[in-house]
Amino acid sequence: MGVNQIAVFFVLGACLSPAYAQQPAQTPAAPAATGSGQSAGHAPAATQPSAPRKPHAGYVDEKYDNGNLKSRYTVDAKGVKQGSYSLYSEDGKRSERGVYRNGELEGVRQTFYSNGNVKLQESYRKGQLNGSVIANDENGNPVRAAEFNAGVPVSDRILVNGILVYPRSPQMIVNELDRIHKVKVETVQPTEVVPPHEGGNDSQADREDAVRRLMQYRYLCYVPYEQMKLDPVFCAHDEAAAAILAVIGKLDHTPPNPGWPEDQYKYACKGTSNSNIYQASARGPLCVDAVNDWMDDSDSANIDRIGHRRWCLNPPLAKVGLASFKGYAAMWSMDASRKDVPDFDFVAYPSPGFFPTTYFGSGAAWSVSLNPSRYRKPPSSGLTVTVTPAQVQLEQNKIVPAGKPLEFNYNAVNNVGFGIPNCIIFRPIGLKYDPGSAYLVEVLGLQELNGKPAAVRYIVEFFKPDPAKTESPAPE
Repeated sequence: MGVNQIAVFFVLGACLSPAYAQQPAQTPAAPAATGSGQSAGHAPAATQPSAPRKPHAGYVDEKYDNGNLKSRYTVDAKGVKQGSYSLYSEDGKRSERGVYRNGELEGVRQTFYSNGNVKLQESYRKGQLNGSVIANDENGNPVRAAEFNAGVPVSDRILVNGILVYPRSPQMIVNELDRIHKVKVETVQPTEVVPPHEGGNDSQADREDAVRRLMQYRYLCYVPYEQMKLDPVFCAHDEAAAAILAVIGKLDHTPPNPGWPEDQYKYACKGTSNSNIYQASARGPLCVDAVNDWMDDSDSANIDRIGHRRWCLNPPLAKVGLASFKGYAAMWSMDASRKDVPDFDFVAYPSPGFFPTTYFGSGAAWSVSLNPSRYRKPPSSGLTVTVTPAQVQLEQNKIVPAGKPLEFNYNAVNNVGFGIPNCIIFRPIGLKYDPGSAYLVEVLGLQELNGKPAAVRYIVEFFKPDPAKTESPAPE
């Protein structure tokens, strides 16, 4: 079964100082004797500066104390690295080779294991990664395949035993989250006349930022996220929904009529019954906060189904409504207008691979929603779910446990159709969010549609991005 995941791969380039050949300083000549037959007194010679030391073009060798070659490279007449270079370990084995042009890496750079196999092969142009990057384990099996354009990763995937465990790098994730934060959010043309209605919206900017935040979460969880749009009809229903919730003073998807005209009441109820709803202790723009809260969805009233999260991550979702009014917010989530939804195995939160801590609250439940076109409904009993601290050892091409499986303070199955049905919910305790903290998630006891036993396995590794890049504090 395919698995998604991710790990950071840093390669430190050698830092070498250009070696300069020294030329002896010129010694001033003594003054000539006079033509008088008498010895002339020696006038003091004018002080002349030594000629500047000039580098020689050609090979430069650096050696270890034991006499073995440490590095060999070439420089031009100005001391700038040009042409091929090689680095060697202290025992005389070559550890790296590549090419410089005008002091910058150009073309292919390779590093080697002590057994001679290629560890890393990169392509450079003008000192920047440009082209393919391939990393191998000690036996020569590929563990990383990436593509760069002018230093920016286009794709970056890490495999263990041929299974994809890290679909994209932390740099790719941060770059895309930052791009999403700046995209223009479009509002579609209304499909019907929007009538006068109760309520309103605190901030259009907050409404659009909430769409961007939703797109970011969907991107992280590998569900379609591009071209999310606001629907003015949905927004109007949500404005009325927030207003009626403010009047009754509580959250209710089927609120009682507080004395409104029947048409106004039904218009608001259409919003509450088709939307995620949210209440805050303070008034003001709430839509972004609401999206964060719906993705967390782990309070005692929601953890048994995490329905708000599942609606947020429903693959065919393409249009939403959003509104906040007098301390309440609503998001129309019952949309399935997205066409050509890619096939998928499961949707998880946190998702396989690298996952930014800024998008995951410390008390949030984990969830795995299985594609119903691939799996039977997961059983409420007989299912085994584990979350185990792990180390991804790329050089050995394996994943090894780094501790015992974590205990859960919640573990359940919900097969109701909140977005994707067939959802497995669990909340491990004792998680660490330090950079490099990785966990192997295993769900055993599943069945494919044909009854064949199945399992889901993937790695989650947390990383902490620069908050200034993503501007998305996680809910507490």
